[in-house]
Amino acid sequence: MPIKDVVTWTTLLNAFALHSMVADARKLFDEMPQRNQITWNSMLSCYVRHSMFHDADTLFESMPCRDVVSWTIMLQAYASAKCVLEARRLFDKMPERNVVSWTVMIGMYCDSGQVDEARRLFDEMPERNEVSWTAMVSGYMRSGLVCEARRLFDEMPGKSVISYNSMLSGYARESKIDEAWEIFHEMPEKNTISWNTMIGVLAKSGLIEEARLLFNEMPFQNFLSTTNMISSYFSVGKVEEGKLLFDGLQEKGTITWNAMISGYEQNGLPLEALIMLNQMHCAGMKWNSSTVTSALSACGSLAVLGMGKQIHKQAISMGLSSNIYAGSSLIDMYFKCGCIDHASEVFNYMSNPDLVSWNTMISGLAYNGHGKSALKIYSKMKLMGSIKPNHSTFLGVLFACGHAGLVDEGLHYFELMRTEEGLEPRTEHYGCVIDALGRAGWLTDAYALIRLMPFEPEDSTWASLLGACRNHGNLELGLLVAERLRKLGSSNPGIYILLSNVYAEAGRWGDVGFVREEMRERCMVKEPGVSWIEITGTVHRFLAGEETHPQAPDIHVVLVGLSKVMRVGEL
Repeated sequence: MPIKDVVTWTTLLNAFALHSMVADARKLFDEMPQRNQITWNSMLSCYVRHSMFHDADTLFESMPCRDVVSWTIMLQAYASAKCVLEARRLFDKMPERNVVSWTVMIGMYCDSGQVDEARRLFDEMPERNEVSWTAMVSGYMRSGLVCEARRLFDEMPGKSVISYNSMLSGYARESKIDEAWEIFHEMPEKNTISWNTMIGVLAKSGLIEEARLLFNEMPFQNFLSTTNMISSYFSVGKVEEGKLLFDGLQEKGTITWNAMISGYEQNGLPLEALIMLNQMHCAGMKWNSSTVTSALSACGSLAVLGMGKQIHKQAISMGLSSNIYAGSSLIDMYFKCGCIDHASEVFNYMSNPDLVSWNTMISGLAYNGHGKSALKIYSKMKLMGSIKPNHSTFLGVLFACGHAGLVDEGLHYFELMRTEEGLEPRTEHYGCVIDALGRAGWLTDAYALIRLMPFEPEDSTWASLLGACRNHGNLELGLLVAERLRKLGSSNPGIYILLSNVYAEAGRWGDVGFVREEMRERCMVKEPGVSWIEITGTVHRFLAGEETHPQAPDIHVVLVGLSKVMRVGEL
């Protein structure tokens, strides 16, 4: 480089920062023979952009001179770190403010749920631009204050496609389809985000045909808009339609492959999800954390440990294993494969596990029969003090109590979630406690709790108690529960089979015949059993009564041989 002036040095520093080479940027900064205000701000911005807030604070304090940009960058650091009080103190100390600094504060207050404080600042602003108006409108929408958002939006001067999209996204989040349509048709111009958001609203509302018609009307389609439509199809269970769209795409990005993998997994087709993952790999596409999360979930559903471990290794090599979402999926996969130690190792490796990770540990231990260990994890989480349990947390805790025979503890946590955490129990929480009481033989208490439920019990709740009555030989209460269950008209064939068995044990053959006739009239057939086995990296699926496996004849020969050996052993 023939001439090295402050502009050249600063340009090089920004290049390092852009490529996440923070240490190189700082080394260059320290070696610079001279620096100007832009140089200092560039280094400060580099730290903030890479969430190195302590280094940013130290540099800010050492700056020989600060301008409004310096103060605003530091303000953004506090806002990003959710340090609301520190950001406010800095804002109040600023010798001068611009529209950006005011907007940063508004966005921070909205993000922290302090919408009224955000509005106070918005009203105090000496000048506003489109970004500040949009930030306040979005804040109202994210807080569910739809009417306030609309009133402010109507007052907004010079609306652009960005501000219209903000309202559209808000209505989409609140599932307000009529209002979303109104805004969409009102827009003087629309971009890809506008079209994709409206298509998503329609699909979310179950109007998939209308969503497809709108997709066909799009004046500009790319793989992102097609991916949005694919996800919409999968969201309503239209797997074949989603696959057809995918196959017709000439250009497929990572996000498109991810939509297919997660779509299959969420529709109960984990094997197809893993086949799609293999095709993605063969196509030379790079994975990201979303790929890993969906693939691990599919591995867990199939309990294919070998493939799960391969994906884990790949995640490590790509630096994704410390990602919170990928980490939680790893924990869940290992638990579903019965590898409790591996799951615990992944959890312990996480530097700052979030609520999802803690919940995964609690439920994973509970479902693997380690109820007391699950309760210890809950206690450890509570001692941390920084994470507040939610409904999913208590679902895992109550399941742990029920399956470990800890009935009194389960009743304690059931009461605690309401009195101490302010969480009203939902149907599934009542179901867990009723199941626990039923398992322990406290059938009268279970029945009383069902009668006290503040909402109509689901058929699965009554079925749980019916199964407990059958197991504990309480035929009188069982018949009473059976009558309640029959009136609900469940669509679950398993419940009708349970009803038939209870009536048969009571000798009420007329009712047995009635239940079976109703099953025939409603064409109710119990789904055949399905199992998987992984051998040398290949997953084999077997369906009861199906003989489509290429090695079915050989398998039958082995099974016949095993049956003979077992019969000889019994003699």
